[in-house]
Amino acid sequence: MAKRRDHSQVDERAISIVVNLLTRWGLSYRDSLVYAYLLLSPKEELNMNELSELTGLSPSSISYSLKHLKDRYFVELSRKDGRTKYYVAKPMFYRNFIKQPMELLNAMVLPLMVRLREIRDETDDARYSERLDEILDELSKLKCILEKIIEIEQSEACS
Repeated sequence: MAKRRDHSQVDERAISIVVNLLTRWGLSYRDSLVYAYLLLSPKEELNMNELSELTGLSPSSISYSLKHLKDRYFVELSRKDGRTKYYVAKPMFYRNFIKQPMELLNAMVLPLMVRLREIRDETDDARYSERLDEILDELSKLKCILEKIIEIEQSEACS
């Protein structure tokens, strides 16, 4: 007989994966943890006290994270029961992933390519110029891949 999982508890391994993913995408550890518990909780909505108990964070830390997550549209206020506010998480993996290639391309890859070309053009050191060309070749490949990802997203091939 297959062992049944107790779905009243949040899966800690799944929480850890979500936290790692979101911290790689720029969210703080604390915000990622709060979001992960809200998202993966068997309960549809949680209040600040429940989140504090689940995460081990102070209520003031939870409050700060919820405000930050609401500002970024990860979380919304579900309802109020007296003074108690209940929150729900919105799945935001696709939206947050898909903006990464554009941000990476525009904020880092293209400016770095421009600067490295300037440096290469200003140097008299042939070996250094060769090294810069190798780096630029790698960046060109990365640029191509990022542009293809952006193109796929814009065509909404995966919707």
